[in-house]
Amino acid sequence: MKSHIFWSLLKKDFLDLLRSKKILILGIIFLFVAISSVVLAKVMPQILNSLPQTPGLTISLPTPTYLDSVDQFVKNLSQLAIFVLVFLVAGTVVDEKTKKTLELTLTKPISKKAFILSKYAANLGSIKVVYLISALIFYFYTVTTFASFSFINFLIMSLLILVYLILISSATIFFSTIASSPIMAAIGGFVSMIILGTVWGLIKSIKNYSPYKLVGDYKEIITSGWNKDLLFPLLISIVLIISFVWASIIVFQKQEIER
Repeated sequence: MKSHIFWSLLKKDFLDLLRSKKILILGIIFLFVAISSVVLAKVMPQILNSLPQTPGLTISLPTPTYLDSVDQFVKNLSQLAIFVLVFLVAGTVVDEKTKKTLELTLTKPISKKAFILSKYAANLGSIKVVYLISALIFYFYTVTTFASFSFINFLIMSLLILVYLILISSATIFFSTIASSPIMAAIGGFVSMIILGTVWGLIKSIKNYSPYKLVGDYKEIITSGWNKDLLFPLLISIVLIISFVWASIIVFQKQEIER
């Protein structure tokens, strides 16, 4: 693979993400999560206290802290942002197949391997940059709203969550390689989320190795930092990401390009 050809292809894919406004949508969603998480953590007790009380029943809510803000942030990432993310990357490969633009792209000195690697690099690179910027915005907004807390612990937590987001995105792009439509690819992405995030955790003998542990253990990470129990989930996640990329290349190389 010639490097200048790959970089030209990568530039094209980044420009396509900009033109299709996928990066803009991703930025809006992550920024919304970053800001709304802090706001909700701050005002939710006030909202609940303003609700009509049952006679004879007094509810006293504790003063919100940065932990409540982090709690909202992680929940919004895992319940909102990741769903939008799946839909945004679901058309990565299949859109070009259905629009039949692959023939034009691959008639140039571009291999199928370079095509897939560029798709992964452009999408995952965009996700990484947008997510990390939003995470920094969230951190500084939380610190100014509540109280200072360990940036190192927050960085560890954010990077581990990023690995999980990349894992689900990689799985979805793989399904985009084999699916006949973006909807089918998105379904594949959601099934991956269920298997990696829920089903795996229900199997007692292997639940401690679940990739979702990178997200689920955020409370311990934010207070205590890295712990060795996260090593295997991290390694397994990295292996799965590489496997999805490699499988996408193998599958795509065997596919016939429709004319």
